[in-house]
Amino acid sequence: MKSKTIVLAALLLPAVVCAAESVTYPVAHVRQGNVSTVLVDVGPNFFNSDGQSQARWYKAVQACVRSARLAGDVVAVGEFNRRFNYYGPKDKSAALEKLNMKWVRARVNKQLTCKY
Repeated sequence: MKSKTIVLAALLLPAVVCAAESVTYPVAHVRQGNVSTVLVDVGPNFFNSDGQSQARWYKAVQACVRSARLAGDVVAVGEFNRRFNYYGPKDKSAALEKLNMKWVRARVNKQLTCKY
């Protein structure tokens, strides 16, 4: 039972921003033409939270991406309710609607560890 609790806590950790905690996200740092994009796989918990929580979480991930010196627009991605979801700059919507998590996972080329 204790191991199930630990696994559950590890899955929910990104949803709860705690001091001195670190979370590692898979990242697809891609470039299409002259545009770089940092797709951060935040998982389904991000999209299950309310708008204010998403905005706070996104800003924290965005700051982490910048501190890791990754260039490009930051987009949080994940699968929620069997659908590809994203959160980021509005001008990216048209390009992001054509993607899915299979495409993103095939392009994961970095791991990003954020300390909250």
